[in-house]
Amino acid sequence: MRYLLALCAVVGVSMIVIIIACTPRQEPLNIAVNPYLGFQPFFVASTALQCPDCPESSDYIGGRSFSINLVTSMNVVNNLFYAGELDASFMSLEEALELYAHTQGGVCIAKVLGPATGTRAIMMRAGEQKQPAFLGYEQSPFNAFLLAEAVPALNWQPGQTHFHFISLTKHPQALLSGEVDAVLAIEPYLSQLKSNGAVVVFDDKSLSTETYDVFVVTKSAYEVHEELINWLATDYWDSGVKALNSGGADVVKAVEANAGVAELDLASAVQSVPYLTLQQPSVPYPELSDLIAEALPRITQAQPALTLGACKDVVKR
Repeated sequence: MRYLLALCAVVGVSMIVIIIACTPRQEPLNIAVNPYLGFQPFFVASTALQCPDCPESSDYIGGRSFSINLVTSMNVVNNLFYAGELDASFMSLEEALELYAHTQGGVCIAKVLGPATGTRAIMMRAGEQKQPAFLGYEQSPFNAFLLAEAVPALNWQPGQTHFHFISLTKHPQALLSGEVDAVLAIEPYLSQLKSNGAVVVFDDKSLSTETYDVFVVTKSAYEVHEELINWLATDYWDSGVKALNSGGADVVKAVEANAGVAELDLASAVQSVPYLTLQQPSVPYPELSDLIAEALPRITQAQPALTLGACKDVVKR
């Protein structure tokens, strides 16, 4: 009898081992992040994160539940989404609306980061305030909206400025070298250009409206990784914000490496991004539906009939 019990126990353990061994492991969540300072918490969170409650990674290929990749162009991010090679990224709400339309409603919003007012500005070299012949900027729907309001506000004549698409990391060099006469820059390149004598001629604080930044994931990824994504959007994100505000040497070094800048005054730059400060907003953020309704008129390619929503509300379980 004892022999039979022992044999059954061995067979039972063996079956468990076989089941565990045969359970397919999941691909890590693939996340793309561009060098904009507002998205840097995802890169520096690991420097401050205490991980007793980190999601279990043993079920994932390579033992990592997610991977974060630096991608310097939103065009590349969009193409990766279209090809099904990307699960999540950060972007403005306007960019999210266009992505939603181009993926036939395949994405949702995992987190509203907050307003991005104070992070974008048209900059020129000191002493050169006339209408620029060439202006460099990264192609995006909100940048196009900003330029459309800036031209008449600055009394620039339509058609006399040529606009060139230049990736974020190349903005400082393009302006300071004379390749272009102005750039529509974003943090931390705003801070770098200011430290090199460039001046702001128009910024997003002068606009008739403001944009919000969001964390976007595919619906298919949220169905599989809901717990992980919710953790990334809360505990992991919060630890990254705290790390940026700590201003430690390792954090500064990481941000400088990601952005391709040197001698960055990180403490000052962080204060330019409203949702990176540790202060709570004086009033709650508007409802997502209200933010979307306000952003839709700024979109030329999105289909207004489509409704982008929060993942927790639109993904079926």
